[in-house]
Amino acid sequence: MPLRQVFGGLNRVLEKMNDFQNMNIGADQLQTAKPLGRSCVSHLFGMLMSAIFLLLGVLVMAPLVFVPVSSGYAVIGGGIFAIFFFWQRRAARRGCFGPIILLAMFLATELVLLGLLTQETWTYGKVDHAKLQQMLDEHAPGLYAAVYDTVEKTGSIARQVLQSGSSSIRSALNNVGQSDSDKKLIMLEEAFSNCPGDPAVVLALADAYMAGNDLASTRLAIALYEALVETDPCDAFLSRLADAYGKIFRYDIAFATAVRRAWLPHAMMGRAARQIAFFAVSSGDLPRGIFELENILRLNPVESEEIMLLLAGLYNDVGNKQQAQMLIDQVIASTPAGLSLAETAAKMKQATGNRHE
Repeated sequence: MPLRQVFGGLNRVLEKMNDFQNMNIGADQLQTAKPLGRSCVSHLFGMLMSAIFLLLGVLVMAPLVFVPVSSGYAVIGGGIFAIFFFWQRRAARRGCFGPIILLAMFLATELVLLGLLTQETWTYGKVDHAKLQQMLDEHAPGLYAAVYDTVEKTGSIARQVLQSGSSSIRSALNNVGQSDSDKKLIMLEEAFSNCPGDPAVVLALADAYMAGNDLASTRLAIALYEALVETDPCDAFLSRLADAYGKIFRYDIAFATAVRRAWLPHAMMGRAARQIAFFAVSSGDLPRGIFELENILRLNPVESEEIMLLLAGLYNDVGNKQQAQMLIDQVIASTPAGLSLAETAAKMKQATGNRHE
């Protein structure tokens, strides 16, 4: 047999084997591309869950249909049932835990709805229970007792849930847009309502009101500071009260309150003098400031040099340069060189001398 014929026969055999192999590969690809179907167990489980949903749906919807109230409850209940029913059918195709969870969610939602129905109707006696029981016994014997016990218990629970939820939503809406200072003020007001006699709480609340820029807050701060001063007229309370009066431009009372600081036992004369000088400049009543500072100097306080410099500044502002220079010279003569007070006096002497020239 010629070699050409032998090789030709082998080539034809190889071609047929390649064609058969290609056909098998194509069939495997089609088989792998074809989606797998659901098993019999999955179908049975889906049918079982659908039957359970239908039975529970009838049990829960019966009170909504037969109770003579607004049809809105029945519509809402039917909508909830339809959503959960089709939702669990889709979930049953993927696993067994999803439908069970959806069933629990469905029962909880419907029980809350029945609880609301109880609060609106049964609590206020709008339903004739004897007539309702007779109607339900005709269509579903034993349903009235089972539903009544369940709904009666869930009614109060649903009401508590609604009240807590509404209060939480209300507080959340109130907190939206509130600044940190507003939240702090609310906390201090609550603390004050709980402990109105605590000086620390009263002082903190008064300081918070004082930080406000409106007249009402300042007046509330003044009222609280006055209450503190009546119970304990200390330097800190008097200082805050004087600043509060100055904030509303009641400088007459602000001066008097600041002067009270100088008459306290172990008074801080320098701080009181600085506050008086500030009120004198802010109000433009320089003679009143000079008068009050001179009265403090007559008490021979420890901070005499500092008060003399404040007084010299007021004298310089009213145009009495000679008196201002005399006070500054006294401070320079009685204060050791190198102290900040002596340096401040030297600078004031130079400034007032240049202006005088």
